[in-house]
Amino acid sequence: MCKKQMVEEYIEGFRSGNPTKVLDCLDEGIIWRLHGCQTFIGKAAFAENIENEDFREMPILRIRELIQEGDRVVATGFGAVEDDSGKQRTFEFCEIFLFQGELVREIDTFHVWNQ
Repeated sequence: MCKKQMVEEYIEGFRSGNPTKVLDCLDEGIIWRLHGCQTFIGKAAFAENIENEDFREMPILRIRELIQEGDRVVATGFGAVEDDSGKQRTFEFCEIFLFQGELVREIDTFHVWNQ
């Protein structure tokens, strides 16, 4: 599977609420930097933090662009989630994926929430 396809699979895992699909894309030593929030190191820490009880429905995620340069893939797009009160929240995202071999080794995530 090419790197862009792996990123599409990763995002589809979030869309479909399938954490196994997400985790299968990741190296055991994954480093996930949620800029402006926190950093998680290791697949176990990643797994503990990908489910959010504040949101009731699967997110809507749309990729605008995938750009690959060597072992990096950049995904830009937008999404929406419904929070616990039933309000839909929208956001823009940019994620930078660094691959080591066939798996994602690092992810830099930037989310900008709209009002």
